[in-house]
Amino acid sequence: MKGIKAVKYQALYEQRRERWYARKDEALSVLAHSSYAHFAFYRPDQADKITLSLCDDHYQSMREGFYEGKRDFYVAHTKEITACPRCHVTIEFDYYSLYSLELVADVHPDMRFAFHIPYPSGLAFLPPPHSIPHVTQAEQEDGLFRFGRSLDEGEKILYREKDVETQFTQALTEARRLLSSVELSSFSEKKAR
Repeated sequence: MKGIKAVKYQALYEQRRERWYARKDEALSVLAHSSYAHFAFYRPDQADKITLSLCDDHYQSMREGFYEGKRDFYVAHTKEITACPRCHVTIEFDYYSLYSLELVADVHPDMRFAFHIPYPSGLAFLPPPHSIPHVTQAEQEDGLFRFGRSLDEGEKILYREKDVETQFTQALTEARRLLSSVELSSFSEKKAR
């Protein structure tokens, strides 16, 4: 919440946010390599991020028309805009697509942990989308999250950041240790056969 309203320390809060997202990706990468991991891929109707820089003429045409925004204008005039040397279009494919990582152990099938990972972040450590099941998800009433839920206000203030960092580091170290010992024993079993 401080980061949203911050003026003086906005860069610091941005840095912290990016650091936590990097830590989240680090943990999800470890969990993704466990035998409990199940993957799916979600591609929304408008999965690509389109960044437009319109020339003055096209910008004026958009303003005079009844378009919801630049994306609608681009869809209606794609050939004209891409042919214009003064307009610039950048498309990031599947930018709004999500991976779903679900952890389920056979010994406790009723316990499930699910995470959503933006496609650009998960691309580095998750399987390619064509190799895993695709799912459809309905948007939740309280926001854009399609998997899981956001934290409620009480959950956001339960722990200090320093305590979360300590517990996170310990849990990640333990997960790495457990997964490497499982992989070693699995490798030894295969080698013995």
